[in-house]
Amino acid sequence: MDSHQFMIYSILKLGRWVVFCGMGLVLSLCFAACSPQSSTNTTEKMATCTSDFPILDAETPFPPAGYTGPFYTGPLFDSDMQLGDSGSNGHDLDQLISNMDRNNVVRGLMMFGINASDEFDLQAGSNEGIDHMRNAIVKAPCRIIPYFVRGTGNPDSLEIAYMTTVLDTVQSRYSGQLLRGIGELEIYKPSWGKLDADDPQLLAIYDLANTRGLHIMAHWAGGPDSVGPLTSEEARTTSEKNHLATIFEQYPNIKFLFHLFPTHIETSIFDLMDTYTNFYFSVDVDHIMQRIPWECGLLDCYENDSDAIAKFKAYFDSNFQAMVDQAVARYKPLIEAHPNQFMWGSENVGAYSFHPDVYDRSIAFSRAFIAQLSADVREKFAYQNAERVLGSGVKIQ
Repeated sequence: MDSHQFMIYSILKLGRWVVFCGMGLVLSLCFAACSPQSSTNTTEKMATCTSDFPILDAETPFPPAGYTGPFYTGPLFDSDMQLGDSGSNGHDLDQLISNMDRNNVVRGLMMFGINASDEFDLQAGSNEGIDHMRNAIVKAPCRIIPYFVRGTGNPDSLEIAYMTTVLDTVQSRYSGQLLRGIGELEIYKPSWGKLDADDPQLLAIYDLANTRGLHIMAHWAGGPDSVGPLTSEEARTTSEKNHLATIFEQYPNIKFLFHLFPTHIETSIFDLMDTYTNFYFSVDVDHIMQRIPWECGLLDCYENDSDAIAKFKAYFDSNFQAMVDQAVARYKPLIEAHPNQFMWGSENVGAYSFHPDVYDRSIAFSRAFIAQLSADVREKFAYQNAERVLGSGVKIQ
């Protein structure tokens, strides 16, 4: 090859290289422009939901075969929804939403455990518990009113610094406060020391909630973990009427939502509702749908059994009317005496309670119970009180 030929060959080779590089640059730019953005670069913000209370186009499951009594068929607002944490104790969110849709449960207060083991991620703006809450809100926009607590039944949950960091992290991450309240505070448990409602450790939580415009959900009382008759001493601790009056008086801007096992209720405690309009009570199906006579909550009775669903269905289908009558006799007078301060809740805790055969039956029980209330009280208890007190839910855009 002479020098002239070599020059031509070199020019052609250089040209091919330039073309190849140019094509590579073009392809690189194309991929960069067309590829989806990483989620870490996406800005998510809290958005406002409408205050309208939609009625789902759902066909309410019928009551059990043979039941001929009254049956409420309107919407429900669940004031005590349990999803569990993001780990092995969590439940299937898709199944829960499907259950809600099928049963016309339009909205609900949902509690999220944001645990101590996730603390190291908070300063980076990431946290497994917060991510769990975020994913639930994205899947069910405007249907969840999120509350949080650090774990459950643990004295560490009283650490105000950690709660403050959680609130600050959520506020910063979503340019607004997704969280609407703190709870459930399980102050009845021995691991919490069976605290009085106005214990200084709890007052610190109320102070934080009051400063941030949040509300409180709690299971108060000094009764035993298991449902059963109380001794006179436990009954006095359970009522703790003066302790409750103190916090209602001291924090008039906080809405306190309580629930309690049925055999731990002293009816005189609800006299406080006459004076304090920030005292609310959730009547949960997990508490009032009891094996007769008030032996144990039916959902709890079989929670650890391998054949839980079959046992639940067998007892439920054979004792439906008797369980409804038992609950009505105990709770109807309380609800109708203070019709603006009681609301319905589910508190389905065990994983098996999310199975459609179990969930649908618990809702059928609730509807038969609600139908026994006075006509002017039914809708207040079923959804209107919760809509007024708990609000419209949140969404992320």
